[in-house]
Amino acid sequence: MLSDDVADSSGYGEQRGRMTDSELATTIEQRRIPFLKRLTDVVLAMLLTLLCLPLWIVIPLAIKLSGIIRPEDRGTVLRHEVRYSGKQPFDCYKFRVIKASVLEEEPLGHGLVRAKTLEGDANCTAVGKWIKKWYLDELPQLLHILQGRMSLVGPRPFRVEDYGERRGREGVEIRTARAGLTGLLQSYKGIPTTKSTHELEMEYIRMSQTLSSFQLWRYDTGILLRTIRVFLQAKGI
Repeated sequence: MLSDDVADSSGYGEQRGRMTDSELATTIEQRRIPFLKRLTDVVLAMLLTLLCLPLWIVIPLAIKLSGIIRPEDRGTVLRHEVRYSGKQPFDCYKFRVIKASVLEEEPLGHGLVRAKTLEGDANCTAVGKWIKKWYLDELPQLLHILQGRMSLVGPRPFRVEDYGERRGREGVEIRTARAGLTGLLQSYKGIPTTKSTHELEMEYIRMSQTLSSFQLWRYDTGILLRTIRVFLQAKGI
């Protein structure tokens, strides 16, 4: 974690506290995505996509084969939900890990599903349990990063209903934050912390809007390295 003097070295953090919501919105929107962050996103997403090419073939085949062997596992290879990244809604894709029958039984307005709450072992397909354990269900999101809809590091893509509930200063901040494949929240998995999910996500959003390009690159790199540790421990379920 960067110290307070590093985070506010430009004096921008102190200025934010004196801004109105309208002034803050204008200021944040004028701060474009740092070049180093976008460059890292594109280079690493391309490398990961190429390295994982065999998985792009194996996982869909395994999902379909599982459906042939186990009728209850039948369904589409991919699933998607409308999510928000910054101000933009987009179809966020994942490999399907939940049984189609479970998804059909749990609608949530506008065809959305709180899928994260359904991802227990009993609701997952045989293949889904394995790919979820290693976070491979999120592999399609590398394409969202290349498209510029997401970043490697950022807050989780916001659900439509959660996005609409955010008001005031916090609402201004999340509406200018690009969603990430991983983030401060995920990097803390398995590490004792007194901070809530919401606090960790807002901490990253505010840091990303305060730090210089190089400071943010260092901050993101630390999160990516901790995420590798989580990945290697297979704590996806």
